[in-house]
Formats: sequence, structure tokens, C-alpha cells
Amino acid sequence: MNKALDCRVWLEPLTKEHVAKTFTWISNPDMRSTFLVRGDITWVGHEKYFERTFADPSQRLYAIVYEGEHVGNCGFKHLDFVTGNGELWIYLGEADVRGKGIGEMATRLLLKEGVEKLNLRTMQVHVAEGNDRAYRLYSRVGFVLAGAAGAEWEVHGCRVHKMIWENKEK
Repeated sequence: MNKALDCRVWLEPLTKEHVAKTFTWISNPDMRSTFLVRGDITWVGHEKYFERTFADPSQRLYAIVYEGEHVGNCGFKHLDFVTGNGELWIYLGEADVRGKGIGEMATRLLLKEGVEKLNLRTMQVHVAEGNDRAYRLYSRVGFVLAGAAGAEWEVHGCRVHKMIWENKEK
């Protein structure tokens, strides 16, 4: 990891102010395909999705900020505070910042958030078959392949793998 990125990448809670930029990212067909965004995207549907998500106690959303600019989003879903499990997700919406280590730094920050603030012990992530860049990223930060993700994705014509990260310190 490039140590110079440490102070230039941070996470902040995703707010309504981030929603418009997010809409431009997920409206891009290449982005939708790579990051498994399903269904038709409309502005009204997008706003309703975020209203539901902001109110959902089993989710936490963060904006990825690089040098003061909102460049992507990440978060947790399916949080189970009893078992200490959750599912992590991340994407960089700004294509020109990909490949600079920002995704890895944001993932490390998200893992730290999960352990220190949410008391998570195990986190999983879903990776589309063929998304080698994501597979390498998650492997570098300690995720291990745990098999196929299940029928949820197959009905959408996607082959998806599940990867697991476990907190070894607890």
C-alpha cells in the first residue's frame, strides 16, 4: 500500500448530498455490469432506494473521499450484531482514480470500521466471476475464497463467488 495515500483517502458517512453523484455512476452501463447493479435505474427509484437504505439499521453507507473529492461508495449490509457478521461492498465511481490504490485503502478503512466500531468478526463480499481486479484486491486485504455465492445471483445470470474475511485478533 502506498503510504502517501493514507492521509488522502478517507471514509465519511454517505449522506443525501452524495446521492446525485452516485446516480451518475450507476447510470453508466460499464459500471453497472462490473459491479452487478441490477434492474432499471430511474432518479425516483434511486432516491427511494437511498431513503430505505439510510433507514435500514442492518446497513451502513460511506462515501470514499480522495483528496477531498467524493470518488466512490462503500459500506456494509446484512449486519448481524449478535453474531458479528456482515457483508462488505465497495466501488469507485470515478474511473480515473481506479488503479491508484484508493480501493485497497478504502477497503482497509472499511474493515477497520467494521472491527472497531461495529464489532464485526466476520465479513463477506461477493465478487463477479471475471472481476479479477476485485478478487486480487480482496485477497490482498485478507479475504479468502469460500465458494459460489448462491442462487440469488444465478437467477440474474451472474456467476458470483463469495469471499470471507475473519478478524484474527478477537
